[in-house]
Amino acid sequence: RRVLFRSLPGTDVQELVERFRIWQAITHGFVIDNPMTPATLDHVIEILGPRPGERAIDIPGGRGELLCRLAERGVAATGVDISPWVIRDASLRAADRGVAIDLVLGDGKAFPRDGTWDLATSLGGSWIWNGTQGTLHALRSLLDQGGRAALGDLILRDGVDPVALGGVGVPLTRELLEAQVEAAGLTQIGRAHV
Repeated sequence: RRVLFRSLPGTDVQELVERFRIWQAITHGFVIDNPMTPATLDHVIEILGPRPGERAIDIPGGRGELLCRLAERGVAATGVDISPWVIRDASLRAADRGVAIDLVLGDGKAFPRDGTWDLATSLGGSWIWNGTQGTLHALRSLLDQGGRAALGDLILRDGVDPVALGGVGVPLTRELLEAQVEAAGLTQIGRAHV
């Protein structure tokens, strides 16, 4: 099995190594970086329904746990992440599990949109596209006709007064999320809880 690694054009690898060194120290030993359990990740995969021969992209790809689980199901899995540290960890994880994955170092926003992906996921990376709405549109732009997407790291606040959140912004309600999903041209097919 192979692990393919490449960098997006213009990526300053040394600068990224230094910038993410502290994050690597804090999260060393993590399997999944975002607040998601392995059981929830399994549920997300079940909802996505990956099939052998499909193509998947995960931005940010993190330490590659989702990528490896998809590759074990016969999916051609690609992960894009800005941290060289997690790219290294994903490479080691894939090699240990004997699966082939494609890893790309760089800013997920700069990844080319070619519309050829069956699955597009962003589990813990809505900051890349400035929030949920931008992330949903980015995922949609990556999908082929009939493709499926998963967005993770949402915190829904039903009935919470924004003032109670200490001025950090308007809370995302289930209704607002559903409206954003529809505005992005996506249809909700399932929901996983942490």
